[in-house]
Amino acid sequence: MKTVIRWALGAALALCIGTALFLLVGARQKTEALPSFGLFSWDEAVIAEEEKDALASCVKRCGVKMIYQEFSPDSLASGEASGFVTRMKRQSVEVYALMGNAEWAYEPKADTLLESVKQVAAYNRRMKHGARIAGVVVDVEPYLLEEWDAGSDSRRELMECYLSCIKSAYSYTSQNELKLWVCIPNFYDVAELDINVLEE
Repeated sequence: MKTVIRWALGAALALCIGTALFLLVGARQKTEALPSFGLFSWDEAVIAEEEKDALASCVKRCGVKMIYQEFSPDSLASGEASGFVTRMKRQSVEVYALMGNAEWAYEPKADTLLESVKQVAAYNRRMKHGARIAGVVVDVEPYLLEEWDAGSDSRRELMECYLSCIKSAYSYTSQNELKLWVCIPNFYDVAELDINVLEE
């Protein structure tokens, strides 16, 4: 009788341990399978020290792995941005500098866009690895301009100018160890444009 009880207790214990391991592994797999998200922020108030706890909580709860943050020239030049970037990196979050203006689509040589990108590159050169910005996210929206609404040749010329602007930015970021991400809406390929203009 004692042997049967020992076997029953042993089996119950093994079953409990097996179930605990199964649940632990399953929970871990569910955690690892969670999607990661990016967060766009055009509000520089987020980088302030007093916002760090609220942002840290949001990042953790929502599975944010990338933050696309607009930085003023002052915050980059003064190094104020470095505290924010360092805090985010400690949470395994990559920080990208977010920038954009519809009118930049008029500048084939990307003069204004490159001015902003150069500020990020200069900031990175002054900072240690843990405070560097990973790259830039460019959000230029030519479809907000009159030429887009005019359609036909006006729209085509606008988009060619925009594409030249983005190529100039890509050339600079490639040479300065910055990733370049471009925000592209999903309707460009159905907007009565010859898709060849955008395939580049």
